[in-house]
This record gives sequence, structure tokens and C-alpha cells, in this order.
Amino acid sequence: MTELEQFEARLAASLEHLADEVPTTVDSRELTAAIVATEAGRGWLHPAFGAHLRPRAAVLRYALAAAALLLLAAAVAAVLAPRFMAAPFDAMTHGRMTCSEAAWESSATDPVVLDCVLAMPDTRLAGNVQISLGAPSTAAGGISRFGSIALSGNGARWTGTIQVTAAPNEAAFGDGRLHGSDAADGQVLYLHLMSGDGLTWGVLGNVVSGG
Repeated sequence: MTELEQFEARLAASLEHLADEVPTTVDSRELTAAIVATEAGRGWLHPAFGAHLRPRAAVLRYALAAAALLLLAAAVAAVLAPRFMAAPFDAMTHGRMTCSEAAWESSATDPVVLDCVLAMPDTRLAGNVQISLGAPSTAAGGISRFGSIALSGNGARWTGTIQVTAAPNEAAFGDGRLHGSDAADGQVLYLHLMSGDGLTWGVLGNVVSGG
């Protein structure tokens, strides 16, 4: 059982205990008499209507208890709502990215743009990806291109930088660092990509807070 589930179980037990202590039935005559007495004291009704009323302390106590429960429920909702609305990301996840063409391999000197689709278990990390790469430069072990990457997930937006390197055996490797917004606000996504043809990529994602 996770920490959140344990907290929810304890909270549910506490609310049930408090609810058991609050009467579920009210004497209608006693409640009516209390209201009449209150209005009579304010001058709305003749004092004779409240001359033989019972003490109103018990009814007032019940009302205060009910109000306290409502306040407690509102406070719990305010605390837990953000946690339910923004579920935590898995620290490490993997998926597949498919691009329409391996344009960065077919061009020797020009910048290129890749339009891809990323599939991930968490839909906030999945969606359309656009990678814009600059002119190639020779690096140890291959040809590298630096550029920008943007990912539109389900309710989340990720933007950042990426480096893609093509090895002599035509295998390609990439590393990106993206900052999240909207449903991913305050999160950083690290992507590690590997492909044999530049069209289909295996993707490993690591999400951290801040970073």
C-alpha cells in the first residue's frame, strides 16, 4: 500500500468515527421550538411562544458538529485535490518514437526538421514531436547535430534541446533535455534515443522535479 493509500484509509476511518458521533436524527419539535425561541428573542414573535421551550444547547451542539465536519471535508479536499489532479510521473519509462522520414541522414549540410510521434505509457509524455536540427558537425565517433525539441503530450507541453549523433555504422543516438509546462509544470524530462535507421527510435525517458 502506497503512502497516499495509507493516508486515505486513515482519513476515511477518522471521518467515519466523527460521523458516528453526530446524531442522524433530530427531534423536529425540539428544533422548531428552538427556532421560535430565537426569533422571539429578536422581537419577530411574541415572547409567549418561547415561554416553555427546552434548552437549545443540544441542538446548537449538533449544528456546530455538522459545520465542523463540513469544514474538515473542505480542508481535506483542498489538500488532496492537487495530488489527484497532478499524479506523479514514473521516474523511468520507455517507449517508441516513429518519424516520417530520416531527413537528417539525407542532408549533408542543411538544417533539418523531423516530425515524429512518441508513444509512452504515460500519455503526458506521448504525442507529436518536432525536432529541429542544425547543420552537422564532426564529433568523435560520428556526425552530430544540435537543435531543439518540442513534445505535445496529453495536457502537458515539453520543450528543450537535443543532440543527435550518427555513427559510422549508421546507428543514431540522441539525448534531449525538456522542461515541462501545464500538467508537467516544474518537471524536467530527459530523453535518450537510439535508432538503426533514423525512422523508428527506442526511447528511454527519465522525469525529475526541477533539475
